[in-house]
Amino acid sequence: MLWMCLCVIVFLPISTRCSTGPFHVVGPGHVLHAVAGEDLVLPCTLKPSISAEGMTVEWFRLNYHTAKPLVHLYKDYRAQNDNQIQSYKGRTSLFQDDLKNGNVSLKLSQVQLSDEGDYKCYIQSEIYDDDNLVRVIIRGIGQAPLLSLEDNADDRINLVCESGAWKPKPSIDWLDHEGRILNAEPPEELSDAQGFTVKRQLTIHKNDTKRFVCRVSQMDSRIDTKVTKEAMVQIPSKKKYNFMVSA
Repeated sequence: MLWMCLCVIVFLPISTRCSTGPFHVVGPGHVLHAVAGEDLVLPCTLKPSISAEGMTVEWFRLNYHTAKPLVHLYKDYRAQNDNQIQSYKGRTSLFQDDLKNGNVSLKLSQVQLSDEGDYKCYIQSEIYDDDNLVRVIIRGIGQAPLLSLEDNADDRINLVCESGAWKPKPSIDWLDHEGRILNAEPPEELSDAQGFTVKRQLTIHKNDTKRFVCRVSQMDSRIDTKVTKEAMVQIPSKKKYNFMVSA
């Protein structure tokens, strides 16, 4: 009797989601610094460089004041940001074309001072997950000083200098035409979500026909960088004042 053996080979589709073994989520390894108004990329990649297209990519804030601090969620091959923190609406995105290479970095557009903090990049496949921490520091470089003045009844003039949107808090000084710091009123300070606003008044005699400079300086020890902005007023013999601003 002749026996025949029939072999059937069945090819089963292999899901890229199931085929992903252990991986590591790698962050930048250092604190990220940005200036308010800039765009910022929070680097995050998979090692080895496997595709993240079929995975869940979740970016969220740590130690945030809301119960669900979602910054960006990619799941089932698309962004799903219905529960995103309101202040991030329309400002977050992934590098969609580079997900296949394991790039799960987050692009944050037009950063705000409130964006400063710790972020977690959490990646999950069907069989494995990992995360990494990214710390972000946002600096506010404020506005050019705004000068105003008013005449006093006792033959004096009040010069007022004000500048806002700074972080960290700057110093503010009045200087004479030779660059010497003058004895002005104590500075006033206000802090809100837009940063620090500083204001300072200098009182002079009406016959002081000289140049006066308001200088606002910020020293950020976190990155060892100093920024200075100045505004100048020229007091003439006649009541016609000249203002100049330099950044």
